[in-house]
Amino acid sequence: MGLGRCAYIGDLASTTVAALAAPHLNVELLDEDIQEIDFDHPAEFVGITGTYLNYRRMIFLADEFRRRGKIVLMGGPFVSMSPARVRDHCDILVQGELEDIGGQLFDDLARNDWSTHYCGTRPNLENCPVPRWDLYPNSHAICGALQASRGCPHNCEFCDVIHYLGRHQRYKTTAQVWRELDNLYHHGYRSVFLSDDNFIGHRSKAGELVEAMGTWNRQRENGRVSFITQLSIDVACDTELLMNLANAGIDMVFVGIETPNKDSLQQSNKVQNLKMDLGEAVERCVGNGIAIMAGIMVGFDGDGPDIFRRQADFINQLPLPICMIGAVEALDGTDLRARLEKEGRLTEMSEGFDNGMGATPWRTNILPLQMSQRALLQGMLWLYNNVYSVEAFGQRLLRFIDVYGREGLPSTAGRQAFTPVLHEANMDVIRVARYFVSLGPAELMWWGRLCRGLRQKPGASRLVLGMIVNYLQVRHMLHKCNLWQPDLAGRDPFQEL
Repeated sequence: MGLGRCAYIGDLASTTVAALAAPHLNVELLDEDIQEIDFDHPAEFVGITGTYLNYRRMIFLADEFRRRGKIVLMGGPFVSMSPARVRDHCDILVQGELEDIGGQLFDDLARNDWSTHYCGTRPNLENCPVPRWDLYPNSHAICGALQASRGCPHNCEFCDVIHYLGRHQRYKTTAQVWRELDNLYHHGYRSVFLSDDNFIGHRSKAGELVEAMGTWNRQRENGRVSFITQLSIDVACDTELLMNLANAGIDMVFVGIETPNKDSLQQSNKVQNLKMDLGEAVERCVGNGIAIMAGIMVGFDGDGPDIFRRQADFINQLPLPICMIGAVEALDGTDLRARLEKEGRLTEMSEGFDNGMGATPWRTNILPLQMSQRALLQGMLWLYNNVYSVEAFGQRLLRFIDVYGREGLPSTAGRQAFTPVLHEANMDVIRVARYFVSLGPAELMWWGRLCRGLRQKPGASRLVLGMIVNYLQVRHMLHKCNLWQPDLAGRDPFQEL
């Protein structure tokens, strides 16, 4: 569309590392979502971080910088769990969390007397510095970021978080969180992503933090902040906590719902999702003023070819406009990978399946138990085109508007209005959303229906706007990969398999 580059969430990793590096080193930050890389930058040291989704790009960047004589450090979640995959591509490998070893690392760099491998600990988060957002291109990010805790008490078989951050949840103090919020607010953010792995993992501490955040938010004179975070669906079992989350400003959460297949949830040890009916839990969250972005997975051992229709029927009946759908993967260091290695059911990690049209965005390193990898690909192709058909998406958006804030928030109408700060990235979100109506007559019709629905629920407008932008991103991805096949949605998925 000719708009500028932007990041949905500002990069918390690099701003935190920059805070730990001072005063040893002069630091500049670059977020490749926003800025172009200058491979001939005069820096002596180049640090690279990313997740497993970025690892091939990380390796490319590391090789390019080393070819130019730079000393390359690599760290972060992927490096911590998969050090062997990057060891030959960097001079210094930093494994684990940095707070307890950062002083030594950066002092060694300043003296030019460094080791090739540093291994971090699981630090007390009270030692975390305030991130250096003053070094970041904030006007090109939609959300700021803050991490109040690390770790998750659950033990899902496919999860790598518990192996590199632990199951004992560690929290920052309320005073630390306030300082970081003040800093983000100062830099213009009115939307903040709380990047905790499970914000409610420790209920009593989460409750204290939510109360403090609510107090902080009510004191803002230039508009309240809206928060997004990650948590487990068992939050729906605690109505009081749901209300407190919404009243503090948390109005959207990412939840790993995964699957309606109870056998798959049980086998993968996602037992927290078995505590109540998942559909009822979703409706309760939305009814309390908290939108859900759902993580959905297919390809569990308990999934047969009928899982795609089951997932579509499950998703489309709920107020779940946006779902992140992916295949199950066995990540390095996880219990799932250890089990499948013993069973001989692993393949090399790939960029994506190849269905004759080139690699798709969907990838797995697992040989499914009840279908072929090709059947898994075809099923996901059908599922995406079904769930993100204009009709299905529009119906879920209307369902969301209808359910939103219905129960538990008697003060919804009186809550202080969200005051946008017009970062360049925020303005571009509005421009992108308006593009929806130009896609065709069906989209124009749904836009009218949504606008009429929002007249009854104006408090849902900002969330709906964001969901439309997410939808456009999915459409863009499918178009770019030649996978947008709306006629496929009406067919029987079994015929496709």
